[in-house]
Amino acid sequence: MAKSEREIAVEVICGKWGNGNERVVNLVNAGYNPTSIQKIVNQIAHDMVEYEQAEKHYGKEILEVNVDLSKYGALVLNFSGV
Repeated sequence: MAKSEREIAVEVICGKWGNGNERVVNLVNAGYNPTSIQKIVNQIAHDMVEYEQAEKHYGKEILEVNVDLSKYGALVLNFSGV
Protein backbone atom coordinates (compact mmCIF):
# COMPACT_ATOMS: atom_id res chain seq x y z
CA MET A 1 0.00 0.00 0.00
CA ALA A 2 1.38 3.39 -1.02
CA LYS A 3 1.88 6.03 1.65
CA SER A 4 -0.34 9.10 1.70
CA GLU A 5 1.10 12.46 0.68
CA ARG A 6 0.79 13.58 4.31
CA GLU A 7 2.87 10.60 5.46
CA ILE A 8 5.50 11.46 2.85
CA ALA A 9 5.44 15.12 3.95
CA VAL A 10 6.19 14.06 7.53
CA GLU A 11 9.07 11.95 6.23
CA VAL A 12 10.32 14.99 4.29
CA ILE A 13 10.23 17.02 7.52
CA CYS A 14 12.25 14.25 9.20
CA GLY A 15 14.86 14.47 6.42
CA LYS A 16 14.23 11.01 4.96
CA TRP A 17 14.00 12.23 1.35
CA GLY A 18 17.08 14.48 1.19
CA ASN A 19 17.24 18.21 0.51
CA GLY A 20 16.78 20.48 -2.46
CA ASN A 21 17.08 18.88 -5.90
CA GLU A 22 17.99 15.52 -4.36
CA ARG A 23 14.62 15.47 -2.58
CA VAL A 24 12.74 16.44 -5.74
CA VAL A 25 14.43 13.65 -7.71
CA ASN A 26 13.80 11.10 -4.94
CA LEU A 27 10.12 12.03 -4.70
CA VAL A 28 9.59 11.95 -8.47
CA ASN A 29 11.38 8.60 -8.76
CA ALA A 30 9.09 7.21 -6.06
CA GLY A 31 6.02 8.46 -7.93
CA TYR A 32 5.15 11.47 -5.76
CA ASN A 33 4.50 15.07 -6.82
CA PRO A 34 7.16 17.23 -5.09
CA THR A 35 5.05 20.41 -5.40
CA SER A 36 2.07 18.77 -3.75
CA ILE A 37 4.25 17.33 -0.97
CA GLN A 38 5.89 20.74 -0.38
CA LYS A 39 2.46 22.38 0.03
CA ILE A 40 1.64 19.87 2.76
CA VAL A 41 5.03 20.43 4.43
CA ASN A 42 4.40 24.17 4.38
CA GLN A 43 0.92 23.72 5.87
CA ILE A 44 2.30 21.54 8.67
CA ALA A 45 4.94 24.17 9.42
CA HIS A 46 2.31 26.92 9.40
CA ASP A 47 0.08 24.92 11.75
CA MET A 48 2.97 24.27 14.14
CA VAL A 49 3.92 27.96 14.30
CA GLU A 50 0.27 28.95 14.74
CA TYR A 51 -0.09 26.42 17.58
CA GLU A 52 3.02 27.79 19.30
CA GLN A 53 1.72 31.35 19.07
CA ALA A 54 -1.68 30.35 20.49
CA GLU A 55 -0.06 28.48 23.39
CA LYS A 56 2.13 31.47 24.25
CA HIS A 57 -0.82 33.85 23.98
CA TYR A 58 -2.85 31.84 26.45
CA GLY A 59 0.08 31.18 28.77
CA LYS A 60 -0.03 27.40 28.44
CA GLU A 61 3.29 26.49 26.93
CA ILE A 62 2.98 22.75 26.59
CA LEU A 63 5.19 22.47 23.56
CA GLU A 64 7.72 24.80 22.03
CA VAL A 65 8.50 24.55 18.34
CA ASN A 66 11.40 26.22 16.57
CA VAL A 67 11.18 26.24 12.79
CA ASP A 68 14.32 26.84 10.72
CA LEU A 69 13.70 27.12 6.98
CA SER A 70 17.03 28.77 6.20
CA LYS A 71 19.05 25.68 5.27
CA TYR A 72 18.31 24.15 1.85
CA GLY A 73 14.68 25.22 2.17
CA ALA A 74 14.25 22.27 4.51
CA LEU A 75 12.04 22.22 7.54
CA VAL A 76 13.74 21.46 10.84
CA LEU A 77 11.60 21.03 13.92
CA ASN A 78 13.11 21.00 17.39
CA PHE A 79 10.70 19.94 20.11
CA SER A 80 11.10 20.49 23.83
CA GLY A 81 8.38 19.65 26.30
CA VAL A 82 7.70 21.73 29.38
